Amino acid sequence: MKTTFKVVLALCLAAAGVFDKGEVRALAGGRQAGVQAPAGRGQNVSPGERQGGRGREPRKPNVVSAPDLGYVHTLDALKWPAAEGEEEGTSGVAINSKGQIVVFHRAPAGKAPVLVFDQSGTFVRAFGQDLGIARAHGLRIDANDNLWITDVNVHQVFKLDPQGKVLLTLGTKGQAGKWDTGAGTQLLNQPTDLGFDGAGNVYVANSHGGPDPRIDKFDRNGKFLTTWRVEPKEGDRANVHTIAVDPDGTVYASSREQKIIRVYNATGSLQRTLEMPALVCGLYVDPRGQLWMTSGVDGQIMTVDRKTGAPLGVTGGGPGRGADQYGEAHYMTMSREGAIYIADTVNRRVTKLAKP
Repeated sequence: MKTTFKVVLALCLAAAGVFDKGEVRALAGGRQAGVQAPAGRGQNVSPGERQGGRGREPRKPNVVSAPDLGYVHTLDALKWPAAEGEEEGTSGVAINSKGQIVVFHRAPAGKAPVLVFDQSGTFVRAFGQDLGIARAHGLRIDANDNLWITDVNVHQVFKLDPQGKVLLTLGTKGQAGKWDTGAGTQLLNQPTDLGFDGAGNVYVANSHGGPDPRIDKFDRNGKFLTTWRVEPKEGDRANVHTIAVDPDGTVYASSREQKIIRVYNATGSLQRTLEMPALVCGLYVDPRGQLWMTSGVDGQIMTVDRKTGAPLGVTGGGPGRGADQYGEAHYMTMSREGAIYIADTVNRRVTKLAKP
C-alpha cells in the first residue's frame, strides 16, 4: 500500500470516528517504528477514548460534583527538550526516591520513550529507544527505584534499572494469551498497568478492552505466583485500565468504561465492588493510604472513599485544553511534598497540581 493512499485512508477513518489520532498515525506509518495497526475496533483503543464521529452523538462527559480540593493546575512545569522530539501521547508518570519526575510517552520514531526531569522540571536524561516500544501505556517505580513499564501492543512488561538497563521482561513479544506454567506459556494480554504490595510482589493488569480480563501476580524477580479473572460488570470484556495496590496487598482494579472498581485481597478473592460516577482511568494510593482516581476523558481527578467509592473531593474542569482541563487524565503520581502530576495522553502533556 503506497504511503499516500495509507494517509488518505487513515484520515477518512479518523473522520468517521473509527480510529483515534494515535491509531491513524500507526496506520499511516507515522508514529514510531514497530507500531502495529489496530487489530480491531475496540481492541487497542476503547470506547472511553473516542469522542464520537460522523453519524454519532458526541460523548457526554461524566462530570462529578464534590468539594473542591483546591489545587492550582500548571501546564509548563516540565521543560520538554526539543532534541527529544515533540511530546506525544503522555501515558505514564511516576516519581523516584530522588524526587525526579519520570515520564513515559508514545515517542516519535527513533526517540526515547522515557524522560527524566528534576524537581524543578529541568530535563535530566532520556532512554529506552532500544526497547522497541510500540504503544507506551503504564509506568510505576518500585521501592528500589526500578522502573516497570507496559506495552499494550506487544503484550510485554519491562523492568528497568534507574539508568534504563533491562533487568526483566514479562510476556512474549507480539503474542497475547494467558500465563500458564503448566502449559509452558508465558503470555500477557494487553498489559495496561501494574502495582506493588509491601513485599515487593508485582500485580499486572491485563486487557485493554479485550476478552479474558485478569490480574497476574509475580514476585519481585518475576516468578509467577497466581492469576485471577476480573469479572466484567456485563459481557465478557473489560478494560482493566488501571490497578493500585495497598502495602497490605489490597488490590483495586478498574473496568474503565463500566465505571467500577473491583477490590480483591492479595490472593484474588473479591472483597467488594465500587460503583463509580465516572470513567475509572487511573488509580493511585498515596502514602497516607488515600485512594485517588483520574477519570480519563471525563477530565477530573478525585479522592475516593475506599469502602464505598464515594467521591470525597475533586479537581479539574472536565474535558478540554484549558489549564485545569484534560483531553484524557490518564495516570497520576504524587511527590513527597504533595504535588500531583497528571499524564494527559490526548493533550500530550504533563500537568502539575499544587496547593497555592
